[in-house]
Amino acid sequence: MDKNTDCTSRSQGVAGADREWLARFRDFVENVPGVVYQFRVDTDGQMWFPFMSEGLAECHGCSASAAMQDAEAVFSLVEPDDRQHVMSTVETSRATLTPWEETYRIQHPAKGLRWLHGRSTPAIDTDGGTTWHGYLEDVTVTRRAHEKLQQAARILEASQDGILVTDEFHRIVEVNEAFALMLGVTKHSLLGQPASAILLDEDSENLAQEIIASLGAPKGRWSGQLTCLTATDQPVFVQALISSIRTDARAPARHVVICRDITPRVKREKELRQQANYDPLTGMANRRLLSDRLTQSIRRTRFSGEPFVLGMLDLERFKPINDGFGHDAGDEVLCEVARRLAGSVREGDMVARLGGDEFVILLRHCHSEMQVFDRLLSLIKEPIPVGKNGEHVQVGASLGLTRFDVDKPVEGEQLLREADQALYYAKANGRDRAAWFDDLQISVADMATRS
Repeated sequence: MDKNTDCTSRSQGVAGADREWLARFRDFVENVPGVVYQFRVDTDGQMWFPFMSEGLAECHGCSASAAMQDAEAVFSLVEPDDRQHVMSTVETSRATLTPWEETYRIQHPAKGLRWLHGRSTPAIDTDGGTTWHGYLEDVTVTRRAHEKLQQAARILEASQDGILVTDEFHRIVEVNEAFALMLGVTKHSLLGQPASAILLDEDSENLAQEIIASLGAPKGRWSGQLTCLTATDQPVFVQALISSIRTDARAPARHVVICRDITPRVKREKELRQQANYDPLTGMANRRLLSDRLTQSIRRTRFSGEPFVLGMLDLERFKPINDGFGHDAGDEVLCEVARRLAGSVREGDMVARLGGDEFVILLRHCHSEMQVFDRLLSLIKEPIPVGKNGEHVQVGASLGLTRFDVDKPVEGEQLLREADQALYYAKANGRDRAAWFDDLQISVADMATRS
């Protein structure tokens, strides 16, 4: 083989590798929801798209070929009120070489007004022009949902998308910088790792099996929420979309994972649930959560026949502590009483604070032995330290109790009223004691008989 023939053979080999890479790349980008694109601004200010994935037609309302022929085919669909701002942020990104990210509106020819979210990273080319590599998606549904729930003007303002690719054995073979940054690790440290290794331990086994089963189904796709672990073992909550891809029918499947960090939203939802269902001072359940648990307990009893006990507890000698030591000391006492009550009940029971110095306890698998409640009242009477000078105070409590079984035709609010009446009876008959609503009913019946 002469030198010229050898060079030709090598060139053909390189060209073949380029074609295979291009085929893989096109399969990848066309399976990614949304649009993958390349955008360029020449040194003379001319704007154009060297590459645009075919998802543009569905997302933006014009074909990829039209966009690559004339960038105005894309920009003309942007809402006039948003176009100037979009162009301004593009110019800022070009001038500062910082990533461009924006949410804006378009008039889709078939779908009408839509919200799109785009993100891209700029780089200076050898000829002095600037090229961005980026991603675009339709976020209309998400936008509208967040506007209704949170009345927010912007969505995903701090989001970060990460992309990784796994082989047929679910080992990570490709990963982008955004995903590595999300976890606080290097890209190299992720390569070769099983994808399940980045999941929170309690999630990994069951979720991995669910994902594998979905990817093996005809659609070859899974979406849902995952919890990943950072390098410092902190949880990162992500909304993930996973798709199977093949370069051809004989090639093994690979899997593309697109992740969006939703940790702030998940934490905020958790905070809102905490605020809606728990007392801010003691951390105990509030009336709303108690009402839900009462409804569940009544339903469970009617199904299983297992009764439960509801008690309403009111502190004695609490007002003098507020008057003599101040409200901070009163808050310390309430928190300590709540801790003692919570520590005296079993898993599945509940302690709730209705307000002031009034608490409710819901006890499952509890019978009528008074020693249980006598011990609880004695526990509350133990001295409680308050303030910074080592003072101790002592409170007591009265407790009204009622029992729910399968034959009792009442609902949650009626049970609370029964417990409240029993509490009133306990306070009227010596305080620092427990009284049963059933005993109160018997007492009233006896009085009626005698009269």
